[in-house]
Amino acid sequence: MAEGRGRKSGKSGLFILLIVVILAGLGLWLLSIGANNARDRALDKSPIGLAGLAPWLRSQGLDARTANPRLILPAEDFGLTVVPLYDVDLYSYENAPDNREERIAAPTLRQMDEWEFDQKINQIPALVALPKWRGAMVELGVAHEQSLIAPDDLDRLKLQLGLGDTAIIREGPEFTGSAQRSGERVELFHAQLFDRATLTDDCREVIGLDSGALVLRCQWESDQLPVWFLSDPDLLNNHGLAVADNAAFTASFLKRLQQEARPGAIYVDFLSVTTTKQEWEDERQDYSRDSEEFSRFFEYPFSLLWASLLIVSALAFWRGSLRFGPINQFGMGAQSVMRERTKRVSLGAKARLLRLSGHDGQLVSDLVRAQMADLARNLLGRDEGLRGTERALAMLARRDPELAQEFGAVSQGLIESGPAMPPHQLSAQLAQYQSLRKKVMNIYGSA
Repeated sequence: MAEGRGRKSGKSGLFILLIVVILAGLGLWLLSIGANNARDRALDKSPIGLAGLAPWLRSQGLDARTANPRLILPAEDFGLTVVPLYDVDLYSYENAPDNREERIAAPTLRQMDEWEFDQKINQIPALVALPKWRGAMVELGVAHEQSLIAPDDLDRLKLQLGLGDTAIIREGPEFTGSAQRSGERVELFHAQLFDRATLTDDCREVIGLDSGALVLRCQWESDQLPVWFLSDPDLLNNHGLAVADNAAFTASFLKRLQQEARPGAIYVDFLSVTTTKQEWEDERQDYSRDSEEFSRFFEYPFSLLWASLLIVSALAFWRGSLRFGPINQFGMGAQSVMRERTKRVSLGAKARLLRLSGHDGQLVSDLVRAQMADLARNLLGRDEGLRGTERALAMLARRDPELAQEFGAVSQGLIESGPAMPPHQLSAQLAQYQSLRKKVMNIYGSA
């Protein structure tokens, strides 16, 4: 019997451990999602991010909006979308860097799937900015030659974008610039440009510097939306907008592209997922709640709340299993066992505090009160409080009046006067109470 209970207890302990591991694992997974979101926010606010572009355009009187992962907007509302790429290979997926050194050297800072990219440029005329800097610009904020992505590392991406053998040329470690027809002077550090001699037939130069083309307009099919490619993202990012006349030129240039493309706002879309939807006139536009709506409750910042809840639940479950032990049976019997176990643990904790504080009299008083309550409950079958104790003594008086009177007087004295008794009197009264209680136990058995 004892061996069976031991096996059952062992299985319960293993089950509790499994639940704790699962809850903790889920919590850590949600925290990792929060960490990815934190890295994305750090990228957007870094020197090579585009967090400042839309506010700047709005200050210049242009209707510009920033993509929000929790909002799906109609593509028809926008005339031009700005898509910065931070991925050097749209067909492959790379694991997130494990440490700071890997983040500094990483050429891919935000994954973008090829299907998502096609969705973006096929719904709205797009200005696509090629990647230029490694993660060092996010981690260190220093524009150094070693922080640049080598032009050869962009060859695979150029093929995926439809640019073919168009070559990338890179200027030296200085600012390269030229005055544009609109009057502003564009300045770029380590300027990254398209080689004019290698442009494909589907693309033509729109804006250029002395040493190469800066912006290309490409259209592969007559019924396809045009796509503009920006060789150097420093014209648009937080760092580049603060250099020379780049900010003023960017505003006028994007306004011109917007007018050439189609009416609508400028959409700054630096997310890796598509947040616009193509709508049709004959399509009923009812708002519906689907699984995607529900999944937003697990995105940042809600993911941090869920992670905290799961980890706290795991700790509470583990601590509770250590304090009260596993559940050995089910039904009302299990509830009774847990109540008794809880009461013993609570009394033990209180007794320890009383011993540490030197309140032995209060400890004895609580002990006698609890034992008298247990005796009454076992004799009567239910807990009736003080009235139950009186009824239990009355039952004892019918069998041994003298024992009942003496036992009741001693126990009542310890309960009421125990905390105030001197140690020698308390010890004598407690010894007498234990002797009388033993006689009562002999009369009623183990009850």
